[in-house]
Amino acid sequence: SLRDVTAVFAPSCLSHTLITKSNWMDFQIKGTSVSRALQCWDKSLQEANKNSKTPLKGCPFHLIDNCQWPQCNPTCPALVDKATNQKISLLQLLVGLGLDLQKISQDLKGEASHLTGMVSNGG
Repeated sequence: SLRDVTAVFAPSCLSHTLITKSNWMDFQIKGTSVSRALQCWDKSLQEANKNSKTPLKGCPFHLIDNCQWPQCNPTCPALVDKATNQKISLLQLLVGLGLDLQKISQDLKGEASHLTGMVSNGG
């Protein structure tokens, strides 16, 4: 669980190398960018060294996407098919992996809008 860690920035993106991307400052969770989160964490460490107990205003320390599907954060980098170097959606990736989208849709029951949202958000 990520609840017991001091600070976390966990977007629901399939890319685990966000910080190595040229546009790393574009990624956000709940309106907070990774660069802002890093600034907050750095400032909190400096304040801790001063033995300050004052909480930092506007500095969330637990930023975790709470959406149901991977790649549902609209600031996630696009998925790319390594064979063609073309951008693909999460649905295309799942089909390529052999997953049965009809079964997934049935499992969602009343939540079919999630699949539609994945398509419209590029996921």
